[in-house]
Amino acid sequence: MRLLADGRIVLGGTSWWTPDGDADYYVERLIGNGDVDVTFNQSGAAVFPMGAATQDSCTGLAIQGDGRVLLGGSVASSVRTDFGVARLLP
Repeated sequence: MRLLADGRIVLGGTSWWTPDGDADYYVERLIGNGDVDVTFNQSGAAVFPMGAATQDSCTGLAIQGDGRVLLGGSVASSVRTDFGVARLLP
């Protein structure tokens, strides 16, 4: 969880409820009172599959100076596990 300068809250983690059954990176933004910020991705949340048929685990969240969100963690397939980073654009 990170608090933005304007009082909004960014949450990051792993979504285990994806249509394809894989685990994916997940991010959600809330306004200061805890309600979902629907101006973020039109729903307040976004899911990022980091690869085909993988079990992705988002374990890091950072906010850059320009307000962009960084998600980091692991990307695991049946063959190997690597690191992954997603940088969200406005």
